Order: sequence, then structure tokens, then C-alpha cells
Amino acid sequence: KLNATGSLSYSEGSISNVDMQGKLDFATSNAVLDALDIEGAKGPTSLDFMVDGNMTKAVSLRIAGSVAGSNLITKGIWTPQTEGSSSFKGDINLAFGVQNTLPTSLQYIPALAGLRLKSDIDYSTTLIAMHNIDVAIAGGRISGDVQLSGPDYKTVAGIVTVAGVQVEDADSKEATLNQPWSKQNFHPLPTSGMQGSLDLEIKSLSYKGQDVSDSKGKLSFTDNGVDASFTKLTLNKAPAKFAFSVEDAASVRKFDMAFDATSIRMAPLLKSLTGSIVTDGIAELSFDARGSGKSAFDLVSSLKGQGKMHATAGTFKFMDLSKLVGVLRNPASAVTAIQSIGGMLGKGNTSFSQLDGTMVMDKGILTLTSLKGSGDWG
Repeated sequence: KLNATGSLSYSEGSISNVDMQGKLDFATSNAVLDALDIEGAKGPTSLDFMVDGNMTKAVSLRIAGSVAGSNLITKGIWTPQTEGSSSFKGDINLAFGVQNTLPTSLQYIPALAGLRLKSDIDYSTTLIAMHNIDVAIAGGRISGDVQLSGPDYKTVAGIVTVAGVQVEDADSKEATLNQPWSKQNFHPLPTSGMQGSLDLEIKSLSYKGQDVSDSKGKLSFTDNGVDASFTKLTLNKAPAKFAFSVEDAASVRKFDMAFDATSIRMAPLLKSLTGSIVTDGIAELSFDARGSGKSAFDLVSSLKGQGKMHATAGTFKFMDLSKLVGVLRNPASAVTAIQSIGGMLGKGNTSFSQLDGTMVMDKGILTLTSLKGSGDWG
């Protein structure tokens, strides 16, 4: 439904001047948002607009309203270039309705609840180029230059830089390993059919207690998937390696990742994954995993992998091992020993000087297969 008032001027068979304002309402959902698995896409879209200027020189635009549960404000200057091309300079401000508007896979990231995008955009029948991108999000900035070229805008090139962004856990959300994974079949990847690559530069990024800095990598796009790798990765001021790939093949999504770090903060990692902290300290950690499935539930349930860790100077947060050693050295009886051990679980702390472990993931279940530690435990 469109309601508009104002004036239009015609010259040589086309609109020359425009001075219009009005309101545009959509009662149906947005097919693009539906394809991205955004639950709130069924909501109405209602936009107020103002358009003023000369269509052959420059036009001032302002659009404000709600889009499927999110608030949108856009303002800028549209300028025609050569035939079939134009440019836009302005701001796009978004405020997402996190609970019902973000893709379900991203709803646990509170930083996406509000962001602001500013960019200069050049447009033609074979090119969309975003220059001087400036995204304000989570206390930091994402900047860069990105272009989509080709008849269908499917060839990607450019660079994206991240600086000062901080993403932490939302206390009200499930831990990563405990969240209810969707059984709905995957939609095709939003990058489906794309080619090319984006260079990545991370100057500073804090993600759930881990700090990434001074890092460079690349996102590479193929017809059916996307790969990420880093030529240089610094995690908590120490070198690390990380790579992953996601691919759609015959309605099945395949996932593969490898991670190797020399400095992981155990407490925030465990809190993020399991919701509790059983140990802290700094650890070396390596892990790889792969799986496939038609839904997030199927994919996670198929994951297989293995890993190992080595930690120094940490603390167990679930038991006083010195008391356990005392009970095992002089047990009054087997029954008494078992009862004593049961009463110790979840109580007390124990410092360790070294901790080594191995783990295996099968059918999405992570099992600690060995754990060896040492410390002053009496």
C-alpha cells in the first residue's frame, strides 16, 4: 500500500524533478529474510519516505520505519552517473529485534542487536561497489571496501577490517553445547553461487573472553560454499591457527574446521561452551572436527573430531584434591571412601602445575579420553 503527496516534473519523456513524501506498507513477508531463516520476517513493513531533487543531477532520500521487527533509518544523496549507473552516499541505521529478527544461528550474539552502517555506494548493471564502509557495532568498527560484480553480482572482491569489537555471552542464553539445535532443513547458503574472495584484517576483537589481534586472513567463495583461513592469527598475544569450510552438496551441508592455539583462557572458554567453569588457567589447545547434515541438529549430531590440551598454572574449580588424596590413602572402608568422594564433588579448589588431556568427539558428543595432572596435592 502506497500513500504519497507532492509533485513530479516531466521533461523529454522522463521525470526531471521530484518532491514527494509518503508512506509505504507491506503486509506480506520478505522472501529474502525468509530464505535467511529469520523468524520475525512475517511481521509487517512500514516505511515513511521523503524524496527531493533533480533526477538528472542529485536526489535527497530519507527512509524511516520498521522492517519485519527491526527499525530502519536511511538518509543520503543519490546521484546518477552514466547511463545505467548511479551512486549513493549516506547512512543506514539498523536496530534489530534480536528475539524475532536475527537468523536463529546468530540470536545469541547480543552485539548484533543494534548497528549502524555508513557507506558510499556505486551502482551499475554489472557492479555494486561499497566504498568507505563504516559499521559501528559492539563498541567497535568494521570498515573496508567491498564490490560485487558480474551480471548477477556474484563475484566478490575487497577487504574488511575489524577493530575494537567486543562480543560477550548473554547470561540468559543457553551455553553453546547445550542450545537446542534446529531440526529445520538448512536454507541454501546466502553466498551460494558466489566466486572470489575477501581479505580479512583483525586489529582487535574480543570474543567471549578471548582476544584476537594483529591478524590477517581470507574468505574465499565457491559456487556452493565458503572457506576461511588465516595467514597470521594472534590469539591472546600468542600465535594460533584456524581454518574452516562450509559447503552445500545435494541438500546436505558439510562442515570442516581445524584449530591450534598456544594460549587459550580456559575459564571463559568453558563457560561459553558448557555454562560452567571447572578449571581456569592458560592452555595450549588443538582440535579438529567435521560433519554433515540437512539441518543444524543433524550436522551437530554427526560431528567427529579429536583434540589435545596442555595447561600450566591453573585451578580445578570442582574439588579439593588434597582431601581426596587423604581419603584414598587411609580409607576406613570402601563404602566410606565412595561416600566421602561423592560429598567432595563440587566443593573446594585445587591448584595444579601441569595438566595434559586428550579428547574425542563422536556423533556430536565430546569425551575427555585422558587427563593427567600434577601439583602439590599432599
